[in-house]
Amino acid sequence: MSPIYKSGAFAQQCFASHRQTLAFKRLGLPSTVILDCTTCDMEHRLTVLRFTSPTSEATEQSGEHLARCVETHRAALRVSAMDIARDYVGLRCDDCHRSFDLDVATFETSRE
Repeated sequence: MSPIYKSGAFAQQCFASHRQTLAFKRLGLPSTVILDCTTCDMEHRLTVLRFTSPTSEATEQSGEHLARCVETHRAALRVSAMDIARDYVGLRCDDCHRSFDLDVATFETSRE
């Protein structure tokens, strides 16, 4: 079993260096998002405090909207922004053009 690094530095470096191969992998509601990078062969697990979306009326619905987006067009979902100093990750769906803001409690990275 590979070690788990409890720092956002690995995810931020991955996003900065090879954002094209950093992809959404899995959603575990109510609070887990897993990203996968095929270049560095690392998995980034995010524990999310809050899901929001500029087009959603209520914060509670943003997680549900993201879940529906994952079900219908997972391959179109990408990481659009990351700022570990603000504990923030942005996701965007290229099919439905919806964006999702994630307030992250913890970043964890491990080798696959």
